[in-house]
Amino acid sequence: MPRRKAGSNADGLERTIKAMASRLDETDEALVALARGLAAAVDAAPENAALWREYRAAVTALGERGAEGDIDDDTEAFLLSIRTPLRPKVGNPKKS
Repeated sequence: MPRRKAGSNADGLERTIKAMASRLDETDEALVALARGLAAAVDAAPENAALWREYRAAVTALGERGAEGDIDDDTEAFLLSIRTPLRPKVGNPKKS
């Protein structure tokens, strides 16, 4: 079976940005530009682990940025009302 040629990171990133277009705004332009530059750099030097690390971080940040605001205010209020707060353990600490 012939090996399938993978698409470029730059092409994949452009498809991702297009899919996220409704969730991104002008405040995301620098992050988008950074991710585009890193995608091109990774495509040019795929053996460079440092570039991959930076590219992966940029794509993660872009995804997190695009996900902001997905929960409406009522849902967020409900989730906050049912969460269990972290409490310190009650009792005497063990003596050594």
